[in-house]
Amino acid sequence: MIFTSLLTGPSRAAVATIAIRGQAATNVILRAFQTAGPGAIRVGQVRYGNWHGGDPAGVCESVVVSRNHDYEINQVVAESWEIHCHGGAVAANRILEDLKRLGAVVIDPAQWLQESVSLASDQASLSKLDQQNLWIAEAVEVLSKAVSVRTAAIALDQVRGVMAAFVCESLRQLQNPSDDRSAEIAGQAAQILRFAPLGLHLATPWRVVLAGPPNVGKSSLINALVGYRRSITVDMPGTTRDVLEAQTVIDGWPIRMSDTAGIRDNAQCAIETAGIESARRELDDADLILWVEDASMPSNWAVDVADRLNGKPTIRVSNKIDRVSDRESIVLQEGSATLQVLTSATLGIGIDELRQAISNALVPEVPCAGSPIPVTKRQVEWLKSVADRRGSLRDP
Repeated sequence: MIFTSLLTGPSRAAVATIAIRGQAATNVILRAFQTAGPGAIRVGQVRYGNWHGGDPAGVCESVVVSRNHDYEINQVVAESWEIHCHGGAVAANRILEDLKRLGAVVIDPAQWLQESVSLASDQASLSKLDQQNLWIAEAVEVLSKAVSVRTAAIALDQVRGVMAAFVCESLRQLQNPSDDRSAEIAGQAAQILRFAPLGLHLATPWRVVLAGPPNVGKSSLINALVGYRRSITVDMPGTTRDVLEAQTVIDGWPIRMSDTAGIRDNAQCAIETAGIESARRELDDADLILWVEDASMPSNWAVDVADRLNGKPTIRVSNKIDRVSDRESIVLQEGSATLQVLTSATLGIGIDELRQAISNALVPEVPCAGSPIPVTKRQVEWLKSVADRRGSLRDP
């Protein structure tokens, strides 16, 4: 049996990835694809060429295919391939229809994951091949939910087995009693764990919360950041009473932004009080806080603000700088390590700088292409057990 599935998410993107595996998957690929280069395609190779779907005289599409490592299913070798085509639905669906006509069974990403995990059904006695299958299967699920090209590229590296290869090689070395390399492997695991927050957000957007006093321009600022009118803006304190959300992508990273009610101690009514409480709950769950202030108004950051944020990563945004004649006077109090960005949401001043500051705060270090990255909490816990040199390395 040959199975195929569209692994990338449903949103339009630059590239779509289709996986196919089975006992005769190579034969199907060779019937539908003409490589631009000479020679057979070996395991680990990536080739550019034309996808004709079985009719070399018909309409062709430029694609890239890659030959992955084989799987063993019920003592039968299953060949594994990936096809990378244009990210639009038409191109991907055309290839899926061709594969179906050539004998492959089209399944959704959830079924693909289930089939992959079934290869490692005996968790208590995972072989090297089963370990590889399990880690790749988890990466497949993450890839299917990625919404940006940048996050999909990182997930795709894991689908290709970068993280799984580290796991298998680590287990092989750790189980060799004649060569104790546990300290070296623990150090490698600790280095990989630096990217755990990134890996856990490949399929889940970061939560960025805009908070601050009323009437400082939070709603205008979120509109400027996402590039369209998401929040209602009125020059009156307390206008935003509930949490308003907007999905966006900044520097390739998916983000869910929350525009919250203005926080002040003297709320004017029960509805505003409820909005303030909702805002404070959002702060507790935030990955990053944008604390927005009116640059033309006095502020005692250390006394009035810092204690409310409970050590959360924060960018201090001094908005409405168009109302300030001496911008050099807008400085943080001496000794504060909080990053400050000057903006005017209505005039678009400082918005690009704020976007870059958000990106740097969420992903302070970008991994090199092909780096192993954990993409689930289970994978993170396994790495922690290796880095701490504790517990069973087979059962995270």
